[in-house]
Amino acid sequence: MKFANCFALVLLLAAAPVSGATKEQSLPDKEMLKLMEFLHEMEMIEQMEMMRDMQQIETIGAQAKQSVPRGAAPAKKETLK
Repeated sequence: MKFANCFALVLLLAAAPVSGATKEQSLPDKEMLKLMEFLHEMEMIEQMEMMRDMQQIETIGAQAKQSVPRGAAPAKKETLK
């Protein structure tokens, strides 16, 4: 009987901090919210930079296509017999 009482007491003592910790962890603090917002902003900045880079690549590709001369095909050399 004494073992059962001790076991119940240990369970109660162990369960109290665990339930308190889950309540604290469920609510994010201000620092965590700021960090999450910062990471979101960084992701948006990276996406904007990637889109700007893609536009630059497209304009460079378009300029390269326009600058290639559309001349006649190179003539074949005739061999003398």
